[in-house]
Amino acid sequence: RTKELEETNRRDALTGLFNRGYLDRVLEFAFKEASEREEPLSIAFADLDKFKSVNDTYGHQIGDQILVTTANILKSSIRGTDIVARYGGEEFILVLPNTSVDLLQTICERIVGTFRETTHDVGTEEELAVTISMGLATHGGKATFNSVEEFVRAADKALYTAKLDGRDRAVPFHLVADRKVKKMA
Repeated sequence: RTKELEETNRRDALTGLFNRGYLDRVLEFAFKEASEREEPLSIAFADLDKFKSVNDTYGHQIGDQILVTTANILKSSIRGTDIVARYGGEEFILVLPNTSVDLLQTICERIVGTFRETTHDVGTEEELAVTISMGLATHGGKATFNSVEEFVRAADKALYTAKLDGRDRAVPFHLVADRKVKKMA
């Protein structure tokens, strides 16, 4: 019973993914381990594109269905050793231990493609496609970060760049590290 309660406290009630609190603990541990072992640790910060308009147009029940489908796509796209968590709202973070920049890019491009091809029944004759943008960062190899916070900020900056560049894409931090980011209109 205690184990069940602990598991419930680590999970997001809607999606069944790990929650933000658990993610923070896992990320801290994984970052420390990767640094000590000198192995790469990759994360992907993902955000559903224009999701507010989905809720505004189709209602929160449809929005919730899309969040559950999103969780299922993300879970089925990663290895058993990886973690996916709901960061908040329509934002998610994938944690991929011992994963290089190139492998991360391949995985995330496949995820973006899956979202592009997935349609959702919204109760009308039309089907809705919801795309995803992803910001990628790898600790180790070409870049090292001083803290988990800096690491997550890098993935967030890459996500912001993906949104600015037109959404529906995965952008690695090393490509935007020196690029000036302009404000989104």
